[in-house]
Amino acid sequence: MDEEKKGAAISTSEIRAPENTDPFLVTLDEKEKPTSLKTSHKWATVVVISTGGLCVATASSMVSNPLCFLIVT
Repeated sequence: MDEEKKGAAISTSEIRAPENTDPFLVTLDEKEKPTSLKTSHKWATVVVISTGGLCVATASSMVSNPLCFLIVT
């Protein structure tokens, strides 16, 4: 029986988390915590996300504006 299991893949039912832990708990190392990041890194993140939001909003309005004129005419 052990010979058959050697080459077989492990099923998810065989993998068990410890009883006391939450399966959705996320832990971060000290260097991964947002409070330990440099200020420049935090601002770079804000600029990238804000620019993405601006691009999405602009592209959305560019598509919807001509559609309004097509529906009216």
